[in-house]
Amino acid sequence: MTQSNDGLVESLARELRLQRGRWGLQSPDLRTRTAAQPLLTRVFGVAPEDSAGEVRRKALTAISRLTSDFPAEMRTAIDYALAISPEARFRTLSERETTLSEALQCSVRTARRRVQEAFNRLAEEAAAEHARLSDRARASDGPEDGWAVRSLESLLRLDTATPEVTETRTVVALRPGLRRIVTRFSLARLPAGTATAPDVQAEVQYGATLHAPGRREGEGHFLHVLDLPRELHVGEQHEYSMTYRIPEGYVIRPYYAFVPLVSCDTFRLRVRFGPDRLPTRVRRFHGIAQRRLADADLPGEPLDLDAVGEVAPTFDRIRAGFAYGIAWQPAAGDARFDLG
Repeated sequence: MTQSNDGLVESLARELRLQRGRWGLQSPDLRTRTAAQPLLTRVFGVAPEDSAGEVRRKALTAISRLTSDFPAEMRTAIDYALAISPEARFRTLSERETTLSEALQCSVRTARRRVQEAFNRLAEEAAAEHARLSDRARASDGPEDGWAVRSLESLLRLDTATPEVTETRTVVALRPGLRRIVTRFSLARLPAGTATAPDVQAEVQYGATLHAPGRREGEGHFLHVLDLPRELHVGEQHEYSMTYRIPEGYVIRPYYAFVPLVSCDTFRLRVRFGPDRLPTRVRRFHGIAQRRLADADLPGEPLDLDAVGEVAPTFDRIRAGFAYGIAWQPAAGDARFDLG
């Protein structure tokens, strides 16, 4: 077994251990928990738009398939540990292990060992399944595929000569040999008759290099292909940072939104307003439909500026395709923003 396969098995074993927590596959937060596990998401075949019930159904189907050749005792250990078996739908893993010991007529300590042995085997089978999926997709996998985002940290500075955003991402490889990824940045569409969105100035701060000059994808949308320093193994993480600068004189909409296209665990945002141009109101929005970003008055909960004119909201339970961020009411006379 190669080192990369060892790493894949270990990463999947870690994700499977987390699935044993609380109510197992019966947990109310199963959808959110699985979304934060990119390897199992792929093995289970879960899509971002899947409901909680669909995630549970896909997980049960995948585990049944992966364990079809397991000895009966191993399948029983997995069914009890994950609360699949109707006889083991208890709130804690320790309760389920106690019930398993009664079913197997052994001590709790032995039952716990049986669970570990079964999950070691399950991680190996899941790794083999993940490798098969990667092999089938390898021919068509481009820089937009085969990776997910663990975390995004964004710093939006509005106290500079022109607005600038620094985005720091931690990505995780979902296929072997990942060396190239993409990043996108968009300026909100302004009313007809206003200036065409300018070319955004993009600069890598660290962790990657630009593969080629960025390209437009329609009005106000920019795509950059990044080369990573080296190939990543499956499950390996890497951090990079980019800064985007808006050319002077271009009017923008008064909001910053993150709309993930791939899975992301956490998003942390910090916005620094200029001390002489503080907004009159700031709101935090969480998981709104992307089309709502065109509204003149975005919904959300109010945020207070701190003593240095900043807000720093955090976001979790992130779903692909929905918008997360803040909107603000600019100070009177602040000509940098268009209110729609």
